Amino acid sequence: MLEVSLRTPPAYEELLEFLASEPSLKQLRHYHCSARAEYRVHRLLEKEADEQLSEAESAELDCYFRLRDSLEMIQARLREER
Repeated sequence: MLEVSLRTPPAYEELLEFLASEPSLKQLRHYHCSARAEYRVHRLLEKEADEQLSEAESAELDCYFRLRDSLEMIQARLREER
């Protein structure tokens, strides 16, 4: 099982790094979050369901989902253009 601690970067961090790296269209089309980021989001969603999510964690989830949703819209457009 992956370890997620207070030192684990926010789930959206790797997505921001990916987008900042000026990925090619092919890289954009095929991007998936790492298992570590997916696990962190899963843990945060569990905490949210148990009503134990801090304000900072809630903001992290919101930011992650906004970025992820934007990336998914970009990926959908790229698929349409094929």
